[in-house]
Amino acid sequence: QDTVSRLDRAGVKHAGAGANIESAFEATIIDTTNSTKVGFLAYSEIVPMWFVPADGKYGIASARLNPKLVEAKVIEAKRDTDFVIVSIHWGQEYNYKLLREQNALAKKLIDLGADVVLGHHPHVVQEIAIYRGKLIAYSLGNFVFDPLQAKTAESVMLRAQIDQAGLETLEIVPIVISSAGQPTVADDQHGINILTRLTNQSPTLRSAALEGSRLRWTRQEKI
Repeated sequence: QDTVSRLDRAGVKHAGAGANIESAFEATIIDTTNSTKVGFLAYSEIVPMWFVPADGKYGIASARLNPKLVEAKVIEAKRDTDFVIVSIHWGQEYNYKLLREQNALAKKLIDLGADVVLGHHPHVVQEIAIYRGKLIAYSLGNFVFDPLQAKTAESVMLRAQIDQAGLETLEIVPIVISSAGQPTVADDQHGINILTRLTNQSPTLRSAALEGSRLRWTRQEKI
């Protein structure tokens, strides 16, 4: 509740928590400068029971406890917006390998209408996939965070362009987090090593081109 209040006072839109179940699961819609509507949804598969929202009680939207409501909200957001981005907290900590459940849920979210699925919780970078032309990042790793292990100090940022046909271009930027928890772009061999490991984890990125210490994937238009 404190986080939501501070974001509201700062004018920062948010999703994934609220004063009751309905508000916690609701999409946040942003109108862009070209009148395109983007819907943001946020859920967690890892929620302590005392974090679950109820009438008059702030809480986190649980995908595990309310899967049908998640599905309904994604369908609703797709109906009301041009693009849908779903953020989800899932997976196994410190494990580069994604769980079968992550794979199944990510594909279901895309099938229901999500254009982008962004995952987090494992604290390391997991596979990035393109499914039905849509983007799935199973775990983006950390960003502003205390790097407890060497592998949790390595992460990536994404710059994606999407259109009605799906993902058009994707630029993957490697970052390294300092001992003070500050992320910096890895413009050296360290960055290339991060991207090489990610490519080895991600079959659909095999066609991506390494440009300096950036990885760039471009959709191949059908002729």
